[in-house]
Amino acid sequence: MSFLKILGALLVACSGIFVARSLNSAQRGKLRQLNGVIAFLRFMETNIDAYSMPLPEILKRCPREIYADCGYSEDNPPSVVKDIFDACMLLDGELRRLLDEFSC
Repeated sequence: MSFLKILGALLVACSGIFVARSLNSAQRGKLRQLNGVIAFLRFMETNIDAYSMPLPEILKRCPREIYADCGYSEDNPPSVVKDIFDACMLLDGELRRLLDEFSC
C-alpha cells in the first residue's frame, strides 16, 4: 500500500516538473523571437539613420541570424517587412497587433 502512495507521489512530482519545463521552453522560444524582432528593428534603425539606406537594401543586408531568430526560415531575404513579422508565430496579442500595424 505504501509503495503505491510513493509511486503516486513520484508520478505527480514528475508530471509537475514536465509541465514546468514545457512552459519554460515555450517562454524561451517567445523570448528568442522577441529578441530577434528587437535586433531587426535596431538594425533597420541604424541603417536608416547612418546610411539613409532604402528598405529593400536593408532587407538584403540584414544578417540571416536575425531572420532566423525572428522565425523567418526561407533562403531568400524577404521582400517586405511584413514577411518577417508574419514568421513570428510565437508572439501573441498586443505585440502581434503592433507589429502588423508597423509593417503596413
